[in-house]
Amino acid sequence: MKQPSMKHVWGNSFVICLSIGIILTPVLGNTIYINSYWNTYDFGSNSVTVDWSEAGKVDFTLLNFTGSLYVKNDETYMFVGIMVTERLSENMTWRLNFDVDSDRIWAEDAKEIIIYNISNTFSFNYSDKFYLQNDPTAYTDLNERNFYAAVRFFSVFDTEYSMLEFRIPFQSSDLLYDLQILDPDTYIIGLSFDVFLTDLAIQASWKGGTYPQFANASYYAPVIFAGPQDRKRPIFEEELPPPPETTTALTTGPPEDKYAGASSYPAVIGIITIILFALVQRKWRKRK
Repeated sequence: MKQPSMKHVWGNSFVICLSIGIILTPVLGNTIYINSYWNTYDFGSNSVTVDWSEAGKVDFTLLNFTGSLYVKNDETYMFVGIMVTERLSENMTWRLNFDVDSDRIWAEDAKEIIIYNISNTFSFNYSDKFYLQNDPTAYTDLNERNFYAAVRFFSVFDTEYSMLEFRIPFQSSDLLYDLQILDPDTYIIGLSFDVFLTDLAIQASWKGGTYPQFANASYYAPVIFAGPQDRKRPIFEEELPPPPETTTALTTGPPEDKYAGASSYPAVIGIITIILFALVQRKWRKRK
């Protein structure tokens, strides 16, 4: 039986590794996964930074806003926090969108915080919404509002911060338009959020489609929920984001995936390459 030459071994290894790189790169590089860690603090009972120090976190830049998105959960509720590095004082709406079945096609559920500034008097309200397939309109859910939302302000080192907080039940009596997640630690959903500046008629989405297709879930960030076995509080560096840089750029399309944690992917692909080459070379030596 003719033995393979080293030329064939090297050639086969190169083709295999190149194929793996082509397959893995778009999958790993274009998706932001958010880890929803186990909740022990709830929110509103401690300082803003302590309440969310145990949550999964991803930074964002949207319109002129910079900040961080936080997600945590327990067996009953999903907790979402949006921290913005400034004091919000204009008329606007922040909307969370949920691809409940994680099919990356279309959002089904949505929750809103509406901020008002009338004659320099701040107030807010929150509203339950839902989407119909291939319809970008966020319809008002006429059933009982069964989630809670809050807005808080604080300052650190002369920098103002705003925190928008949501507590959303995994299950409710509204079977048609709410999440209905039966087993969170084995479930993945898609998440995005939108900002609507009422007075300027400007809208932008983080991980959503371009206007008006922000309910298109093809860009949504998958949320992976921790289960009861993960009750131990994760340890984080509790650092606030730096003050925003001065900018006037406005965008309305889905942001670039510059927040994806892709720095470790070349190392992973390199390790896979070394292992495959070693296996091929070992097989060639045995045949020889």
